[in-house]
Amino acid sequence: PLTSEDLAEHEAGFSSIGTYTLVPTGDEFQVRFVVFDLDVMDPAKLAWLKHSVEWAVDPLGDEGAYKCLLLEKSGGKGYHIWLFLDGWTPAYKVRAWLDQRFWPEYNRGPEEAKYDKLEVFPKQDRLSEGGLGNLTKLPFGVHAVSGQRSELVGCERWASGADEVVGMDTAEIRAVPDRTPEERVMVTRSTPT
Repeated sequence: PLTSEDLAEHEAGFSSIGTYTLVPTGDEFQVRFVVFDLDVMDPAKLAWLKHSVEWAVDPLGDEGAYKCLLLEKSGGKGYHIWLFLDGWTPAYKVRAWLDQRFWPEYNRGPEEAKYDKLEVFPKQDRLSEGGLGNLTKLPFGVHAVSGQRSELVGCERWASGADEVVGMDTAEIRAVPDRTPEERVMVTRSTPT
């Protein structure tokens, strides 16, 4: 179990703690958050990613809709956008929702605004036996390569700290049509093909 001492070491920079996105629950794997990992410091690419994530969350731009989002300067070479959900949601539904809502908008952008190595977690609908999935470093730690601390970056209408986060209503995600177990893939792609 994660302890307050572990978190204190992470925050102090003595250790670096990561989290796996997928949690097994019976025959399914569930998630509670999505992470968009942009490994460049390019303002145009960040602006387009922010726009596309906001569009996925709420295309009408409701004033309170973005409190489920946090922007983190990773301490490395780019940014993480954290999208928090209001409850545990099947990973395959989250990924299908991203395929319907996020990727089409992101891919509509000008080539100079997109980043072909954008990673989005969860990368899988499910895990193979004994697999853990992909690790994401928790905010506020020190980047292992650069030695730089990550920090939250304020965005208008987004949460500016963990205490302001309101999970996104997952009703739309839960309404995504079910896929058969055979269709639930173990793909690890960065961008859609």
